[in-house]
Amino acid sequence: MLRLPSLLSLFLIIDCTTDVFIFWGYPTDGTDGCVNTTSSSFDACVTTCTNSTTCMLAYGNDNSCMLCDMFLVNTVAQSDKANGVKTAIKVDAPTDGCPSDMESEEYTRTETNDEYNVTYYNGVWTISYENKTCLDDTWTKFYRPLGQWCVKMFGESTTITRDSASTNCSGIGAAMSGIQTAEEAAFMIASSKSLSGTMTTYEYTGFWMDGVRLGTCNFSGAEDTTACAGLLAFAFTDTYLSSFSQYTFVSGQPDSVVDRGTRHNCLSLLVGQSETTTEGYTTNNV
Repeated sequence: MLRLPSLLSLFLIIDCTTDVFIFWGYPTDGTDGCVNTTSSSFDACVTTCTNSTTCMLAYGNDNSCMLCDMFLVNTVAQSDKANGVKTAIKVDAPTDGCPSDMESEEYTRTETNDEYNVTYYNGVWTISYENKTCLDDTWTKFYRPLGQWCVKMFGESTTITRDSASTNCSGIGAAMSGIQTAEEAAFMIASSKSLSGTMTTYEYTGFWMDGVRLGTCNFSGAEDTTACAGLLAFAFTDTYLSSFSQYTFVSGQPDSVVDRGTRHNCLSLLVGQSETTTEGYTTNNV
């Protein structure tokens, strides 16, 4: 085992005396769901994370701030000041100061929605979650106020209708997911691009998400009525969805247009290809 001198350990570890463990390093996985946040300094970035009930890790520097929710990141590479990237992980405040030997120390977090441990070996910090259970390791878990939610993106070689997508989900015991947080939206957009690749012949592609028009709002001009304005026109089956802040409609949407004999009844999220101005915005389609 590598034994690092006390002086070197303290050089690599920036702060380990509070309930946030800060060191030179950067996540090596799970960052698709992390959110780029405006911050005046890395200290301010860390404060934003500590004030959030779902953020468990922040990384960046005085010019950048990335916030990562619970369950996303599993490994963080140890680096040094020359790399210029710091990582802050929420942990229980130690009772005896910074360790003299990083490998002998295990950090824990118990005052949270799920417990986890942080250990160091051979240049890598590993985060082990006590309750990270999805259908399998290809799913990504997010914490929501109503409970833990597992998400996986599925791609098709051709276009797919919303009904077919919903049937495919049901076939594996899953359901169409809504979008609760910016972290979920970032993860879904990045996963969609990874599955489909870049399609510069399109301004945007998209993927289906939870939200289907109510029968009582299935008429032309419904969007202009009080009862069917905006999201009021749609029903949702994602039982853990408690916030609709990520459902931001493109200008002029939702509408009640009939296309190829079918009204635009289902919600989808835009993924930027040759254009990105409205990436992450919601539209309603056939």
